[in-house]
Amino acid sequence: MVVVKTCIGSQLLISYNAEYALPYYIITLTGVACYPLGIYYYSKNKHWESVYSHLGVHILINIGAIILYSGKI
Repeated sequence: MVVVKTCIGSQLLISYNAEYALPYYIITLTGVACYPLGIYYYSKNKHWESVYSHLGVHILINIGAIILYSGKI
């Protein structure tokens, strides 16, 4: 978990003056919001919903990174 927090934190710092900072923030924060949703589903024994939520974390954060690095940093 330390690696994840470090990577997200460093990308947030990199994106501060980036060309596509706002879309990056929106997509990444939406992806981060999927994480507690996955924990909620897991606690309710809805395992496939939890898997899909966790998958959403990875997909959205990676899309955010692609958008961030496609513009001027």
